[in-house]
Amino acid sequence: MKKLLKILLPNTLQFALIAVVVMFWPSADFVAMAVPTAASAPLSTTDFITNLVQFLSTGLQIIQQLLWPILLLIGPLLDNNLIFGPGVEDRLFEIWSQMRNITSLILAIMLVAVALINIFGASEGSTYELKSFLKKMVITLVAINFTFFGARVILDASNVLTNFAFGLPNSIQIQSINSLS
Repeated sequence: MKKLLKILLPNTLQFALIAVVVMFWPSADFVAMAVPTAASAPLSTTDFITNLVQFLSTGLQIIQQLLWPILLLIGPLLDNNLIFGPGVEDRLFEIWSQMRNITSLILAIMLVAVALINIFGASEGSTYELKSFLKKMVITLVAINFTFFGARVILDASNVLTNFAFGLPNSIQIQSINSLS
């Protein structure tokens, strides 16, 4: 088991990339049609354009599959009522809560993975030390839970400064009228 983990862990990213390429590999027919052989006639312009469109369509489908979860999560941000409607803070808190929960889930999965690596002894001389990871994870969890408060402080401060800046011309006008009287 230790030998298997030592082989798989450094190559995890490579295995993931190979799996993605195999899942979304364009059909072999496109490759066969793109390279003319001596027995076949060269591709006409319309055939080439058709093949190119099919290839680009496959690429767009891959991008769509990768971006769909992200766009699903940020969909509520695209609504104009978020900015101009009532209850902005409630909607932002709802979105922030979802993102906080997803981040906490990812951190929990990472914690279980590091614990399993340490239990099976695959961490001899590697960077998966539990003590250093726990310190970073606790700091990350605390920081995640205070991000909404920090964002509110920044937004409130910018709101106060904006109101001050927009109120300056009116206060200068009132002072100049009072000085003339």
